[in-house]
Amino acid sequence: MHFKFRDQSHYFEPTQQTNAEVIRHVQQIALNNQLDIHHILVDAIPFYGDLSEALDQAGPSSEIRVIERGSSEWLDDLLQTALNYLSVALEQLPAIAASFQQGEGAIQWELFKDLLEGIGWLDEVSSLIINSSFQKASTFFAEQSVELSRVVKELLASIEDNDRILTGDIITYELAELYQQLRDSILTLQTEGIQ
Repeated sequence: MHFKFRDQSHYFEPTQQTNAEVIRHVQQIALNNQLDIHHILVDAIPFYGDLSEALDQAGPSSEIRVIERGSSEWLDDLLQTALNYLSVALEQLPAIAASFQQGEGAIQWELFKDLLEGIGWLDEVSSLIINSSFQKASTFFAEQSVELSRVVKELLASIEDNDRILTGDIITYELAELYQQLRDSILTLQTEGIQ
């Protein structure tokens, strides 16, 4: 197998032991250089799974190339993806809220399900950033994560109580406001820098 990572190139026979050694070597270089593995090319085909899976799937004559990016690039990409999500969600929140307030038959459950999945994804993003080495972004997302958890608890309680009007109000006034604050703060982080 031909393996390329950064400026290094190695040929080796793929076995469990050599695969484990390669993985440890890549992880150490990534850690020492604050790199994130973006994706892997297996015979020039992008693979977005785990390096061990890529090595297991590759054959003895395969070429494996690890594509990395610096941690600031990782955070830039993550913030831009969050910004895109928030922009789309802010457009959909009024319709979701109105559907709750108009009565049981009008509720757009599919959009609401998408909203809950988006909230879950946003919570995962917050956790990643909170645990990063970027102090300014980490502090901001830690504060926003607490507020998001509070709003989600209120939202779920209103649904359990079958209080459609309150559910719509929480979406309209609390969640939309929080999303707008998150969006504005991400724009500020991107403008001022993410240190």
